Amino acid sequence: MALDTITFESYEVIDDVIHITHTCDVINYGVLRGTIIIDSGAAVTFQNFGTIESNFDLQGTATVVQNVTSQNDMHVLGNLSGHSVHVDTRNLDGTKNRIDMADFVNMIAGASSVEVESAEFLVGMNVPDNSVPINVNNSTTLYVNGLPSDLSKPLVKGISGTPFVETIGIDPMYDVTVDWFASDLYLRVVRRTDYSAIMPDTNLGNYLDDLRDENPDDKLLSALDAAPDRKTLNRILSESVRVNPIKLMDAPKSINTFYDSIAIDDVAFGIIARPFYIASSDFGFIGGAINVTGDIAKNIVGTIGINGGMLKFNGDYDEYSGVLYGGNIGVRYVDDDFYLRAFGTMSYASFSDINAFDGTRMVQNVNGINGMGAIDAGLVYCAMDELKLVPFVGVRIDYASVLNDTKTDVSARAGLNANVDTDMDGNKYKFGARIFGQTDGALYAGIYTDMMSTADGVGGGASFGLLYDDMGLSYKLELNIKFEF
Repeated sequence: MALDTITFESYEVIDDVIHITHTCDVINYGVLRGTIIIDSGAAVTFQNFGTIESNFDLQGTATVVQNVTSQNDMHVLGNLSGHSVHVDTRNLDGTKNRIDMADFVNMIAGASSVEVESAEFLVGMNVPDNSVPINVNNSTTLYVNGLPSDLSKPLVKGISGTPFVETIGIDPMYDVTVDWFASDLYLRVVRRTDYSAIMPDTNLGNYLDDLRDENPDDKLLSALDAAPDRKTLNRILSESVRVNPIKLMDAPKSINTFYDSIAIDDVAFGIIARPFYIASSDFGFIGGAINVTGDIAKNIVGTIGINGGMLKFNGDYDEYSGVLYGGNIGVRYVDDDFYLRAFGTMSYASFSDINAFDGTRMVQNVNGINGMGAIDAGLVYCAMDELKLVPFVGVRIDYASVLNDTKTDVSARAGLNANVDTDMDGNKYKFGARIFGQTDGALYAGIYTDMMSTADGVGGGASFGLLYDDMGLSYKLELNIKFEF
């Protein structure tokens, strides 16, 4: 072969022996499979854009240098070992082609030396261990993309020289510095907690920094400061009541479910007082309701009243107090065949000991409105003389408004009422249970007992209920006393 440059085109597939007798350049775009023999004294430069699967036979003092100018010609030279690799990714216009460091380390595995004249390398998190020294000259830059999961290990090993190192694609929640130990590249990472810098394009960062000024030991900030990544940070923020004030109404929504579970008593006309306690792992509520209840027409009982109480919330990220007060109204129709019940409540909520974020700034003493309306209907089945079973279906609407945010949820539901009414010694006794499940995931089960003295017009009872919803598992203990006129 007498040419100074040998080119194999992309359409060529060479399975025969390739014999190179003198110094030349080889540019390959095709597929080479035959043995490549290089005579002694020949200095051959390879640039491989294609595939070389060949065995190499270097005679005497023959040498091979592989030139790399971009990702496109960074391909392995068959089973060749002991050769040199020269890298220069500069273009004629002064720009540089960027090549992947992991691919490059895999390519040079059989080389004896690597000389980088001028290049840009993209250093990811999965660069394999490198046993071949990489000598870096002139203007070479390593662009480190992302953070390694194990900071105790080097990103790249065996770098000789002083390349520039820049970090890209790294979340601003980390302060990153470069550290060289011998010829190995490490990153040193410090988790930042100045949230106005971590979230530079939002008011939320300023709010969190102001919150730290108010209380450096705030439990929300402690959780955020411990978050190892942005995903965890965002999850904590999404669960915080103060960052999402509409969540202030999650506990009142649970309380409304317990309101909705009360029985509408079929007294002729009377007053019913209901003190109760509601609790979950995150909140406690001491409250009560006073209702006027009476027969409206045959088989129809109506009720109207006031309700309220004091709320104490102590969650993973937020802690505050609140007062809820409002009213409720309901009506129930039941005969031997059909059951219909409608109930609604509306409350005003006032929260203290809280600095909430309204989307732009910190707000103290937050107020809100929450309400619920539900209607159920079903058929009445008499299992025994005094036992009535009422499977029902219904729909519920929840409304909440806090600061500049409102939320409306509509849920379908199905459940079962079971109750026993009996008269004994001039007194009326009731025992019952109510269970239902809603499409929003809420599940309720409760029991109640009740007694009314016909002669005195005085009665009372107790109930216990369990609820599983967005607030987790909560329960309610209630007593009631009633006066019939």
